[in-house]
Amino acid sequence: MKKLGILQKVLEVLMMPINALIEGFKALTDWLGFTDHAGAKAAENEKKRNEERLAQMEKMQAERKKNFDAEQSEFDRRIKLMAAEGKSTEELSKQKIQASIDYQKQLVAEQKNIVDNQYKVEEMLRQNGLMTAAGTKLKELEEEANNNLYQSQQSLLNAENDLAVAEAESAKRAKEDAKKKADVYKEYKKARLDAARSIKDLEISLIKDATERELKENKIKYDRLIADLKTNEKLKADEKKRLTELYTTIQAEEDAKIQKKAKDEQKKQAEEIADGLKEILEQNKKKKQEDAMNELNRQNEAYLLIQSLTKTQYDKDREALQTQLTERLALVKGNAEQEKAVRADYAKQTRLLEIAEAEKRREAILTLATTTNEGLNQLGQLFINDQKKLEQFQKATALVQIGIDTAKAISS
Repeated sequence: MKKLGILQKVLEVLMMPINALIEGFKALTDWLGFTDHAGAKAAENEKKRNEERLAQMEKMQAERKKNFDAEQSEFDRRIKLMAAEGKSTEELSKQKIQASIDYQKQLVAEQKNIVDNQYKVEEMLRQNGLMTAAGTKLKELEEEANNNLYQSQQSLLNAENDLAVAEAESAKRAKEDAKKKADVYKEYKKARLDAARSIKDLEISLIKDATERELKENKIKYDRLIADLKTNEKLKADEKKRLTELYTTIQAEEDAKIQKKAKDEQKKQAEEIADGLKEILEQNKKKKQEDAMNELNRQNEAYLLIQSLTKTQYDKDREALQTQLTERLALVKGNAEQEKAVRADYAKQTRLLEIAEAEKRREAILTLATTTNEGLNQLGQLFINDQKKLEQFQKATALVQIGIDTAKAISS
């Protein structure tokens, strides 16, 4: 309303020269003898129109101020409600500031018009020589109008600055929101990638063949390293290219090592199997040799036992003959003829006993020779690896067996 008051004062100043002209016109018409009713009427009508314009301007400004305040209050209510609901008030706040800017621009335009009118009035008074009467008053009004214009301009600048700040903050928040969304999406993609890689790792771990599993693991390892290179924003294109080449070369070298390791392992297993079979064959051969030797020893022990038993019986029979001889000589003691006959019979019985003993020993020797020859034949088959030598050995043992059989035939 203060700004409306200055309009009233300006209009009053504007009316001062008009009123002065009216008074001068009246004086002139009076001096000439004409009536002054027309001039008075014109001045009165002009004054009335100015008053009506002022009243209309005051009414319009008051109504506009009322509407502006109501609009700002409505903005405040809506902003408060949206904030309580957790909604963004950013756009609504900018609309409120923009409405204030529009209102301030209109006020500035009006203040400029007032100042321009002041300059026009001052010029008109100066041209009509009436500046002295209204000059001081007009200067005061001019200063007040300029001050009001300055205040309106400052209010407009502040409002425009508020809008610029709001726009900058809005852009900053939009950038931060975009970054947050990008980070969230990046984390989401990473989680999906990690899950996919974990599943793949578990699938590879189920591969039973060790070589195939290691080759798969090596391939996945370098595939992932190369894939991560493509999304690494810190690396240059030439660096990514070089690292990709190095990863590919290293993967090929490690694949070759894995395959060589598998071949070496297969060779080692084959050698271990061959050594195991050889050891088994050696053990079987050794066992057969030991069994053959044990059989020979058993047969020899049996022969010695038979020989011991046979010899013992022979000794018993000799002792029995000796006892009989002693007893019979005691019975015919003093009879030379009978003693001679007893001794002759003893000699005969002893000879028969020796012949029988010799026969038994010969049979035992032939049996032992046969058994020994058979054992030697078996040993030859076990120890002689050369087929020709084995055949010669077998021929020799066959000849020995023929000799033994011949000896048996002769003795029988």
